Amino acid sequence: MKKNKPINLRNQIASIMVLFSVAIGLAQTTPDSKKASDTQLYSLADKYLKSSIKKEVKPNGEVFLQRNMDDYLALTSKKNVSTQKPNAAQKHDELECDHNGELLKEYLNRPHPSVATMAKYFADASKEFGVPVEILMAVGQVQSNWAQVSSSFYGSWGVMGLIESDYNNQIAIAAKLIKVTPEAIKTDAKTNIRAAAALLKSYQTNVNPKGLQDWFDATRELTGLKDEAMKTSLAERFFKVIKEGSKTITLWKEIIDIKGNGVTISSAKSSKATAKGSATEAVMAVDYPGALSRITACNYGVGRNGYGIDYYFVHYMATGTYEGAISYFNDCSRTTPTSAHYCIRNSDGQISQVVREADRSYSQGVSGYPQWNGAGVSTEHEVLATNLSMWDSQPMLNAAADLAINVCDRNGVPKIRRVTNGNRGIYGHNDVNSGTDCPNLTTARWNVLLGKITAGSATNVPTPTAPTAGQVYVSTPVNFTWDSTIATADYRIQVSKSNTGWNDTDGFTTSTSPNSTVIVNDVVNTVKTYFWNATSGTVAESPIGGTVYYYTIRSYSAATGTSKYSTPVSFTPKSAGCTLPGSTSITVDNLAATLVGAWTSTAATAGYIGTDYIHDGDTGKGTKSATFTPSIAQRGKYEVFINFTAGSNRPTNVPVDIIHENGTTTVTVNQQINNATWVSLGRYDFSAGSINKVVIRTTGTTGVVIADAIKFNFIDCLPENVAPIANFTPATATVCAGQTVTYTSTSTNASSYSWSFPGGTPSTSTIASPVITYNTAGTYDGSLTATNAIGSDTKTVTGLVTVNPVATVAASFTAPLTELAIGESMTLTNTSTGATTYAWTFPNGSPATSTAANPSVSFTTAGSKMITLVASNACGSNTYTMTICVGTKTNTTLETFEASAGRFTQSPTTSGSTVGIAATSTLARATDGFKNGTASLKAVLNDNTSVATDWLVRLLSGGGTPANNQAFVGNQGSFGFWLKTSTANAGATVTAWIDDADGLEELPPIAIINNGTWNYYEWFLPTAVGTTITTGNGIVGGASVTLDAIVIKQNNTASTMTVWIDDIQHNYISGCSGTRKMLDVADVENLKIADGLVVYPNPTNGILNLSLENNTKSDVSLYNTLGQQLLNTSFEGSEQQLDLNNFGQGIYLLQVITDGKMTTKKIILNK
Repeated sequence: MKKNKPINLRNQIASIMVLFSVAIGLAQTTPDSKKASDTQLYSLADKYLKSSIKKEVKPNGEVFLQRNMDDYLALTSKKNVSTQKPNAAQKHDELECDHNGELLKEYLNRPHPSVATMAKYFADASKEFGVPVEILMAVGQVQSNWAQVSSSFYGSWGVMGLIESDYNNQIAIAAKLIKVTPEAIKTDAKTNIRAAAALLKSYQTNVNPKGLQDWFDATRELTGLKDEAMKTSLAERFFKVIKEGSKTITLWKEIIDIKGNGVTISSAKSSKATAKGSATEAVMAVDYPGALSRITACNYGVGRNGYGIDYYFVHYMATGTYEGAISYFNDCSRTTPTSAHYCIRNSDGQISQVVREADRSYSQGVSGYPQWNGAGVSTEHEVLATNLSMWDSQPMLNAAADLAINVCDRNGVPKIRRVTNGNRGIYGHNDVNSGTDCPNLTTARWNVLLGKITAGSATNVPTPTAPTAGQVYVSTPVNFTWDSTIATADYRIQVSKSNTGWNDTDGFTTSTSPNSTVIVNDVVNTVKTYFWNATSGTVAESPIGGTVYYYTIRSYSAATGTSKYSTPVSFTPKSAGCTLPGSTSITVDNLAATLVGAWTSTAATAGYIGTDYIHDGDTGKGTKSATFTPSIAQRGKYEVFINFTAGSNRPTNVPVDIIHENGTTTVTVNQQINNATWVSLGRYDFSAGSINKVVIRTTGTTGVVIADAIKFNFIDCLPENVAPIANFTPATATVCAGQTVTYTSTSTNASSYSWSFPGGTPSTSTIASPVITYNTAGTYDGSLTATNAIGSDTKTVTGLVTVNPVATVAASFTAPLTELAIGESMTLTNTSTGATTYAWTFPNGSPATSTAANPSVSFTTAGSKMITLVASNACGSNTYTMTICVGTKTNTTLETFEASAGRFTQSPTTSGSTVGIAATSTLARATDGFKNGTASLKAVLNDNTSVATDWLVRLLSGGGTPANNQAFVGNQGSFGFWLKTSTANAGATVTAWIDDADGLEELPPIAIINNGTWNYYEWFLPTAVGTTITTGNGIVGGASVTLDAIVIKQNNTASTMTVWIDDIQHNYISGCSGTRKMLDVADVENLKIADGLVVYPNPTNGILNLSLENNTKSDVSLYNTLGQQLLNTSFEGSEQQLDLNNFGQGIYLLQVITDGKMTTKKIILNK
């Protein structure tokens, strides 16, 4: 690819001219190679690099390595650069993309941190910025193989591939975050990693990420790409490395071995993660059927300017990724409209089409040579120059060859390499006189590519030698061998239970993993033999005796490429330890058959066994049969075959019954075909002796039924002919004292069992699935001896079962209320001990049940409700119940002042109890202040300066006559009103005088909050001991009470006090006993917490008062039981009131921070 500024071009890498190498980053083990060994990786490094390595240890212990990369990164010629003209950027046919090979050489020739030092950089950055080190290491592996590299053609820099481009300048942003220069991020590995970590942290929007999965979206942003789909694809590659691990080698001959941790990302990662990469992707058809559509709406030339397709061009990337290239080519905002027709990925050969073949990609042309872009199809192949494991990716090479074949065949382009300009064919970039510096391939790699394109690799198909076709009684483990014409090659072997779906390109499957049918899918390095026995990541199951399998093999090498798969070969293994009978094949002729009905002997048609065959003459249908009985010397699995002379007058539906150990199986045989052929009727278990039979019947047939011969071929031993293998489940168990464990034998070939259970009851058993009780805590062993006629086998497990002592469970909980309104919610506090799980039951509740530790519940009907909690652990459970009353919330409105002053029609000085204020004081309805509605009651209280007494202001309701006032319930619920002040001295209080059955009494006074806002003052009834005004016991109670007056008290003052009062009311729950009671203000002293902070009332019906002497400013927060912050405000002065009416009933945590000291308090909200 080339750049739109043809002057100032840089030379490119030449000696590593891998035509179709790609940069899949980590996990560079291709589908046709296992994870490389250390020896293989060291050999790979020695193959490509010959220069010596210098080591320098810094004073801080960091190690740097340096070697001369000139031979590895040999530069191509610049001889034609001068042919490019200054106006090339203005001619789309002359645009190219520079891969900056000269700058890359400069970077890689510098001293570079060792793998251990790089690992420390990753760990330090992870700790500094609080981001997962696994992500940093994986990103560095995919982007650069842990190397500080120069810029890719789309602007990614360094170890972490940070972007500097028109659409995203990650480097400048990161430089500000970590306070360094952008140049330091580009040139220094440690700084580049720190920059990436800072960016990753800034991209994280989840305030509390629970694991690596919660970092996926942030990792997408770290890619720096513009295309949303490509961001997702690249991030998925990072996470694949985290999940599966990888093992590669650096240019400085050090192994990077990242261990996988198995992390899995949900497919529904984010809305952006599933977005399409371009608007045209879903509608633009591709030219090559094997390509994905990533067709761009820009960065190409429409049409071909009169040229046909004559050239197929090859490019590769030395730095950058497949996703980065596609995103760049699809970016319509940039000013450098370069592109390629196709991009090919390394790991799996995925191909994306970016430009339609009918149009020109801007990849190859320069001034004076418009034909290159006009007549060429360009391909870009992903590769990292710093990852030696990537150069020979077979999936990519195969995909690239298929693409080249398709394009060339469709356009009549000769599939040969050209170096003479103008000849139609396949070119490396520098094979044409374009004058730029994208490299060619070496001769060896050209041969690999061209060999694949011309299908020359088909001659290198391995020849299977063992097992041979149709071989039975193959020993296990199965030893496969084959011949190959290639001196040094690797191989892939597939073993399948079915020969359907095979083709010579993919074998039985395109996947590289085994499955339920293709049970072996493995790689063999160098040698031409393979043993199949135990299961593994590449083997789904061990050989099963008596089963037909098919195997196929292909070869691949760097020199010859990938061959076709060999034709499948069938074989049947026998069970390990199976002894074959003296005769493995038994044939029973019709002469030995037992006949029912009249059968006719004949030799008219050739193909019979023995001297003749018999037929039913097409008569007596359903009344005739021929039974063939073998004499089985050894019990085993046998395959049954039938032979007959076929003809057009035979039936197509002859029923044949096979009577075996497991019952009778009927097979329908078409006797019009397969003349003189042993036709398989299947495989069956036959007992020794003469009880096994094959019966040919005539029922339902039309035509002449033939009975000639039946053959029984021994296939495999049955269990009694093979020594047993002892095994059982569970492998381990943990129970509580007194509990049982059920053991089940999973032994193979066993006919009897002998168990031993020290510490168990019973301690021995001879049944297949014993149930054992363990009464005493401890750890106990166990063993099973499985036996049959051949022998026995014992399995002993040390520490088989752990018996825990019974832990006592005590269920209990508390409820903030014992009386609740319908629909009102409360949160229960679980105080159980020894429990691990909880089961709640709420009659008529919402929810009706719960397993939460501290559930919230409300009820839909009134009445008595028994709440039940069953607390449990692994060893037992306990139940606790509590009965609450659910009733109807009832509100009695005493005054609202919307129409008038209501019963408050007297002057403040009317009452003889009032002292300290002047006669000029007033009490009237007002509209200049109200909590609800449009009006309130306003009292303007002026000091009586002629007396030196404290104020006691009795604001009469109904002139103090109880009969004139609204009655309400005095022995339950709460009485209260809203009040606001403009002025009040410290120490001013408000209360109410209540008439009940035994006289006039005063509610406990509440300090007036002088903050200029409405505050709710509330008393819960009946009260604790208050004050007797006339007669009575000082306790406000009784079924019916009335309000006498609202009373304000204040120390002697010369000031005027103005107060507004609104919505005087009483609330209670009817239908219950009226025992719902909350803390009185008299109990406030019991609620004092650190440094004099007082919180009251608690529980509260919605208004919470805070009092803190000498307070200047405090921060106040409220949290629910889930830890979510619900309120955050400032507390200025000594008094503050919080309105919690917008929150649901339950338990909350109040947090007050004063002078850096935190105080917390549990708040119970009831309303």
